[in-house]
Amino acid sequence: MVYAVKLPIFVRVPWLHVRAITLVFIVLWKYVYDAAGDQVGLTEDLVIHESVHFWQWLELLIVGFLPVYGWDFSRAYLWSEKAKTHPQGRFWGSYSRIRLEQEAFANEGDPLYLENRKPFAWVEYEVY
Repeated sequence: MVYAVKLPIFVRVPWLHVRAITLVFIVLWKYVYDAAGDQVGLTEDLVIHESVHFWQWLELLIVGFLPVYGWDFSRAYLWSEKAKTHPQGRFWGSYSRIRLEQEAFANEGDPLYLENRKPFAWVEYEVY
């Protein structure tokens, strides 16, 4: 018997403090409000962004994702001039310099990206 499973699995949770987070095979997400006050749910960009993270988790054999994420954040926080001078502050500047996030943000608007994505594409990005 063959089972078709669509991964990652998207689960809406109202208590989340960020718009979405990918935890291996599950994406937790919540509704947010745009500048006009309208409720925004899952968008194509968000699905692509979080699906990129799903593939990154698999590439890094699950246990490697968080160390890479933390290492990049720490390096950016301590040494990146782009992070230090980010308009939203050093924390968000460091977050934006994480290679895993750079790949996801750079390609979230491309509906074909997941089909054409090369494994370990995130290594092409730089923390500094």
